[in-house]
Amino acid sequence: MLHVVQTVMWGVAEKPQLFLDEAKAQAAYVGCTGKQWAQRYAAYCEHHGVGADSFEAAQAFVKTIDVSEKSTINYWTLDTAEAGLEGWKNPILGPGVEEFQHVAKDIVAVREGLARLLEDVSALTDRCALMDGAPAEKPALSPSAAPEEKPEAAPETYATPEWKNFVGQIQRLGSGSRNDFYLLSRDDWRQDVYSNRTSLEYWDWVADRIVKRKEKAQNAAYTVVEDPEAPGCYRFANEEGIASEDRYDSEWEAWCAAGLHLEGA
Repeated sequence: MLHVVQTVMWGVAEKPQLFLDEAKAQAAYVGCTGKQWAQRYAAYCEHHGVGADSFEAAQAFVKTIDVSEKSTINYWTLDTAEAGLEGWKNPILGPGVEEFQHVAKDIVAVREGLARLLEDVSALTDRCALMDGAPAEKPALSPSAAPEEKPEAAPETYATPEWKNFVGQIQRLGSGSRNDFYLLSRDDWRQDVYSNRTSLEYWDWVADRIVKRKEKAQNAAYTVVEDPEAPGCYRFANEEGIASEDRYDSEWEAWCAAGLHLEGA
């Protein structure tokens, strides 16, 4: 059997890896998973009590990745006899060069087709969200008014159990039907990724930005209090004591909104 492992990140398909040995192919699949989603995959394995070197665990984790990310790891198998590669050992030194090149062309075609499919799925997801009524987004800032973010902490800061617990709390509080925190959307995160302003996974990035916005709001004398008219909901108030019109389901959400309000003021 010929085993093919291919990573797709943000709709861009990487060069496929070819193996005749199934164990090596599965190990490569696990290695790609750990490389591309190190923190998220480690948290998944810890939560489910499975080993990070398990091929089955890696496959199960990849299936949980939101389609809007247009990222996955593909794993295919081809019968070498049916593919005309029976007896093939080495694409350079051994027999089967022409057959290998033929299969390689097919793999490239599949890769390109998959990338287009992922783009179409992402566009369809966005259209469905608009039809369902997307939550109101914060006013966009002009590039000149965009605030500068404090540098992210050292990588080990985001690997502590305390931080992982905090990220899990934020995800439970802010995750909507699309696994997206509406005040800090995945589009905002992607812009930071593309601009090399972050190397964090999405929910780590959300938690980090919420902490920064709380600090900024507190430094500007903003406050967050529980709404007496709606127990369990919160409002923020600016330095003049003027309360927000909107209510928020948690203190962290209210602090994030306060920081965003301050940036847009």
